[in-house]
Amino acid sequence: MIRKSLFWGLTAVLAGSLVALVIQGRRAEKQAALSPKAEERVRESRPTPTRVLAPSDLAVVESKMTLRPAADPAAGTPSAAHTLTFSNSGRIAYEGLVLRITYYSAAQKLLDSRVSRLPLELPPGETKTSGEVVVEGLPEGALSCSVQVLSADLKAVRAEAVKPQP
Repeated sequence: MIRKSLFWGLTAVLAGSLVALVIQGRRAEKQAALSPKAEERVRESRPTPTRVLAPSDLAVVESKMTLRPAADPAAGTPSAAHTLTFSNSGRIAYEGLVLRITYYSAAQKLLDSRVSRLPLELPPGETKTSGEVVVEGLPEGALSCSVQVLSADLKAVRAEAVKPQP
């Protein structure tokens, strides 16, 4: 009789422990689903002697966006033409800028982010305005944008063009 009571008692403790673990696991899954996701940062390329990631001496001085309706309103999405002005406050010439253009709604909600390459040559100490950068397939409701320089290539300079510094 004692063996039978001991067996059923241990079985009940084991079953109770298993139920408690299942309930605790489900609560942890619900909590993880409700908490905000961690931000993931992905870099496209590492800095090299010819490429600089997020150069601090390049700045977007002005960004103008002109929305264009779709050619076929039934099938297409609108596009945007960007006119950008950049300033190079450094001593190095840059070319081949890689930009991230982020689009926002009227309530400043993030809608989409695009990466675009701009073949602009920017000498040191100068400010230049780019030609039109056209981005197709904008999300509905995009009214404003922000532009960030992700990377830039160093402009190659011939050896005889380099002046020695005193």
